[in-house]
Amino acid sequence: MIYRSNCLFGVDVLVDFGVKRAGCADYSMPDCELTMKNTRLDSSDGVVRARRLHLRGGGGASLGLSLGACVVISAASTVLGQSGTPVPHQFVVRVGSSATIETIAAGIGATIQRRDDVSRAYLVETGEASNDDETEVELSGDGGVDGAERNRVILPPESHTQSFFLNVIEPDYVNQPALDLTGMRGAHSLSVGTGVVVAILDTGVDSHPMFAGLLLAGYDAINETAGGGEQANMLDDDGDGLIDEAVGHGTLVAGVVHAAAPGAMLLPVRVLNSDGVGTSFSVATGIRWAIANGAQVINLSLSTPIESGIMADAVREARAAGIVVVAAVGNGGVNEAAFPADNGGVLGVAATAPDDRLAAFSNFGTSVSLCAPGVGIVGTATDGGYWSSNGTSLSAPLVAGAAALLRSYAPSAVLSDISGWLEDSATNIDALNPSMVGAMGSGRLDARVALVLARRDSGCVADLDRDGQLNPDDLADYISAFFAEPPLAEADFNVDGVTNPDDLADYIVAFFEGC
Repeated sequence: MIYRSNCLFGVDVLVDFGVKRAGCADYSMPDCELTMKNTRLDSSDGVVRARRLHLRGGGGASLGLSLGACVVISAASTVLGQSGTPVPHQFVVRVGSSATIETIAAGIGATIQRRDDVSRAYLVETGEASNDDETEVELSGDGGVDGAERNRVILPPESHTQSFFLNVIEPDYVNQPALDLTGMRGAHSLSVGTGVVVAILDTGVDSHPMFAGLLLAGYDAINETAGGGEQANMLDDDGDGLIDEAVGHGTLVAGVVHAAAPGAMLLPVRVLNSDGVGTSFSVATGIRWAIANGAQVINLSLSTPIESGIMADAVREARAAGIVVVAAVGNGGVNEAAFPADNGGVLGVAATAPDDRLAAFSNFGTSVSLCAPGVGIVGTATDGGYWSSNGTSLSAPLVAGAAALLRSYAPSAVLSDISGWLEDSATNIDALNPSMVGAMGSGRLDARVALVLARRDSGCVADLDRDGQLNPDDLADYISAFFAEPPLAEADFNVDGVTNPDDLADYIVAFFEGC
C-alpha cells in the first residue's frame, strides 16, 4: 500500500507500508529506511496518522518527520479543532471586587477548575447538559462579572500540519546560515544577552548540553506545578489520532533563542501539552507566572485567530512590567490577524526563506512587526542532539534572542527603544516580495544593525567600559582587545563580524572625536 503526502513545505514523500521503504526526493535520500512510531492508518478517511517517521538514507543522513495529520485523500479533524476553538463548557471569568467566584459559579451550576486570586481571573466549567451560548450571555449580564469569555484552544503554528525535524549535528547548529543572515555574529561583538531572562512559553524545555548553567527552574501552567520540562504521556489527548506529536517543540524553540543570545538565561513555562494543545487560560497563567519570576523577554511561538481578553490582559501586564513580548504570526500562508501577535506592542514575527522571500507557509498582514528566517532553522532536540525545522515558531525566537541582546546591552532602555531598534534596523525586502509590500512589517531582522543603533543612542560609542567617562583607560582597553589572540569580541568596533585594521582606525577616530 503506497501513500503519497501532499502536506506543507512541498516535500514529496512516498511511503510503501508493505515493504517499509520510502523515497524522499527533496532531501536526495532515495531508498530510505523507514521506521514508524505510534503509526495508525485509518482507511475510513484515507488519512495517514503517525507520531513520527524516521527516514535514513544510504549516506547516513537522518530525517525525522512528525506527520501530524498528513492528508492523503481528505483532511483529518480533531476533537478540539483548530486554534481558537472554544473548549466545551469552559469559561474564563474576571470577577469584580464586590463579588466572589464561588457565588458566580454556583449561579450557573459551574465548578471552579483554576483560580488566579491576584488577577481575579478564574476558569470555570459547566455540566455537559448546559448550553454554552446561554451561559455566556448569563455571565455577561452578571453585575459582579468584569468580563467573561469562552476558554479557547491555543496551538503552536506547526500543530496539525506536517512538520519536519531533520536530525543534524552540532556544527549545523552553531554555523547555521540564519545567524549570518540576521547579523547575529556581528551583534555578538557587542552583546550575547548575558543575564537576560527569556521566558519560553511552549510545550516545556528539556535540559541540553548547550543550556548548561543557563536553564532556570520553570513552571507547568497545565498542571499548576513546578517544573517546565517536556512531558510525553503516550496518550492522544486531543483526539486527533496522534500521540505526543508536539513533544520537543519547546526545546527546539529554546535552542533557537540560545543560538541568538548565547548568554541569556532560559525560563521554561509549559503552557501547551504534549499534543501541542493549550488554552487561553493556561497561556495567560504562564505569562503572569513569567512576569512574577523575572522574565525580561517572553517568547510565544503560538497563535490563534481569535482574540482572547485574558491573554490580552496578561500581555498588557507584561509590557507594563517592561517585558518585551514576541509572538509568531502563524503558518496558514494567509493574510489573517493572529493573537497575541496582533495585541498592541507585541512584536509579531513572520517567516522568510533563505533568499529573503516570505516563506510560503507564513501568515502576513497587520499582525507582522518584522520577519525573521523560518526555513531550515536549527535548534536543540530533546535527546541532546539537534533538529532542523521550518515555521514561524522558529522565526519568533530569533527576534526574542535579538531583544535579549539589546536588553543586555542597554538595560535602562524602555520598550519603545528596543522595538524601535529592531524595527528600524530591519532589512527592507519589499523588492523581493512585491505582492507583499506593507504586509511584512518593517522587513527582515538584522540584529547587528539593531545593536549599532542601540550603541548610537546609548551615549558615547568609544566609552568601552560604559562608565560615562571617556579616558585613556578606554583606549587601552580597546587596544588590548584588538591585539589579543584571538581578538576579543569588543574589538569588532564596526560590528561587521570581522576584526581587522578598519576597526582599530574607526575606534581611534571615535575616541579622539570625544563624546
